[in-house]
Amino acid sequence: MMRTLAIFPAADRSTGFTLLELLVVLALLGLVAGLVAPALVKSVESWRAQSEVDRVTDQIRALPARARAHGRPLLIDDDVLASPDGPVSAADGWMVTTPDPWTVRANGYCEGGILVLARAGRDWRLRAIPPFCDVERVTE
Repeated sequence: MMRTLAIFPAADRSTGFTLLELLVVLALLGLVAGLVAPALVKSVESWRAQSEVDRVTDQIRALPARARAHGRPLLIDDDVLASPDGPVSAADGWMVTTPDPWTVRANGYCEGGILVLARAGRDWRLRAIPPFCDVERVTE
């Protein structure tokens, strides 16, 4: 009868990670997260602001259709914009004003004007361009 010798390989200690290596990786991940998080929060806030500007822009573009549907002109001034059922409204925390009153006639002709959308010390100036109330952003 032949004798068999079982040979077991020595445990390879080079597989896996040491506790120190794992701690270094976790520290680096924490550092990267700390640097990226503020930029991510800022980009989300910027996205929300742009979304509100787009929503108000859509309302301005709809003014001629609204005037035609009601059969009467729409006066756009600060008093009308401040009312909750005004032709252009913004979300809570936002304010819509106009430096000079302007009108959209009953036939849908937009005389054009500027609306200022403001929030937290920052403002966006939107110009309604005659005759269709196309909107462009005014940069100064």
